[in-house]
Amino acid sequence: MRVRVAVHEETGGREARRLERSARRMMKILLPGERRELSVALVGEAEMRQLNNEFLGRDEPTDVLAFPLGDVNGSEDPIAGWRRRLDPLGDVVICVPLAARNALERGTGLSEELELLLAHGLIHLVGGEHETAPGASRMEALERELLGRSIIN
Repeated sequence: MRVRVAVHEETGGREARRLERSARRMMKILLPGERRELSVALVGEAEMRQLNNEFLGRDEPTDVLAFPLGDVNGSEDPIAGWRRRLDPLGDVVICVPLAARNALERGTGLSEELELLLAHGLIHLVGGEHETAPGASRMEALERELLGRSIIN
């Protein structure tokens, strides 16, 4: 498993290193035995608003976005594994200012909130959705498995 955290918003290297470790642990649970690569970006509200507008048509910032890459269930191309050593899973983008506000509202720390948003984004990358009741229940169960709590209320 390879995880890269890009810090576009001031959070400090400590949070980035912590998220790298958390992401590796979560990926081992969600995708046991698979060799995947994940990118995580910590951004500000302006950048998140732009991404949310461009990709989802919502002109407002959001706390987390997930952009899947590749095929979650394995490649149909038999030589794809020869081309690269790790299959890309996707990108998780987290808005640090919104995460900080969420943390205040929930009475948690920023580190815990960033980890919760990371888990939520990762679950989306492996096909999770919360638009339907069964999907929301499954996502909540996976979040609880990864962290002991859920972002879904």
